[in-house]
Amino acid sequence: EDNWFLTVIHRMFSGQEPYVDFEFPYGPLMIYATYAWNRVFGYSMASYYSLLALVEGLQHSLLIIVLRRYMPRFRARAFAFAIISTFMINKLMGLNYNGIRRLLPILIIGLISARPKDLLNVMVTSFLLGILLSYATEVGIACLAAIEVLYIFLQIRRGGYGNLLRGFLFGLLSVLTWVLLAKVLVNGHELSY
Repeated sequence: EDNWFLTVIHRMFSGQEPYVDFEFPYGPLMIYATYAWNRVFGYSMASYYSLLALVEGLQHSLLIIVLRRYMPRFRARAFAFAIISTFMINKLMGLNYNGIRRLLPILIIGLISARPKDLLNVMVTSFLLGILLSYATEVGIACLAAIEVLYIFLQIRRGGYGNLLRGFLFGLLSVLTWVLLAKVLVNGHELSY
């Protein structure tokens, strides 16, 4: 995977654009963030691996923050960290295999499940989901579907139209964030996915 990403970045440095001149199967945020990093720090394997190390460090830091909040006992927290971080190992060394793709949807679903009626929470989590959709579209779509199903079940259980409206607002804001961010990243070109 690392070789493939370096080849894609090289093609972008040569003037080609993803989704126009070649296919890129992931969201535009994944490749354009990597490209921007390489423009700042230079195109090299060291630059790519430093970005990968930074992302890996961020995901483990996020995991520690979440575990500290919900698991007050150190032993339980350390055990959970050891188990979960084992599944987050990026053995293929690609930005498409990092744990953020798996951890962020779980956090978004958890945040919306904790306070599904809070309008500020709906807006913030929909913005986060829009970013996830721009980074890893297939994972983001699965997360969006899960949250919409959650709102449908809330509607069935509690009645009224508030849950349907919040679910619709969540989906709309997520998709709008995704589309606007993607359009900005690809300079207005159409995405091929």
